[in-house]
Amino acid sequence: MSRCVARFLEKIGDLLGVAAAAIMMLLAAPVIYDAVARDLGYPTIWGFEVTLYALIAGAFLANAQALKHGNHFRVRVLLTLFPRAAKYFDWLAWVTTLVFGAVIAGAGTMFVGYSYTNDIHAPTLLGTPMWIPQSALPLGGLALVLQSLALLLGGHAGRSEAEYVE
Repeated sequence: MSRCVARFLEKIGDLLGVAAAAIMMLLAAPVIYDAVARDLGYPTIWGFEVTLYALIAGAFLANAQALKHGNHFRVRVLLTLFPRAAKYFDWLAWVTTLVFGAVIAGAGTMFVGYSYTNDIHAPTLLGTPMWIPQSALPLGGLALVLQSLALLLGGHAGRSEAEYVE
């Protein structure tokens, strides 16, 4: 049962990863458009702002994939000293990441809610409602929570014990 739930959570993380990759690939279009429009004497008011928000959203949505594939920041000193304890270090890291993701998701949700309730807009010509780009924060936290749960439930702890022995 727990492995089935883990696979489902990993699929959600995979979808968020696909969304992140799509956002990153599509970033070239507004940058090129803005550069060409500026050269022709018609600069955009939205080019920089939209690409900046998209870059942030893509990075936050990619959290789940980074965690799933072991590409998150990792301190390996204890793992090289105690390679047989890799399973327990993995569990500790995933539980810590789960708590961190929950804090980010919760605080980010309150942040988005505050901006939405108070109708806060970017102080730019475009005047983007700030709750839109800020939504990347709770989504990224949720991605970390879901992927951490998937790793904890899926029995992946200690799977890479050999990589810690050098």
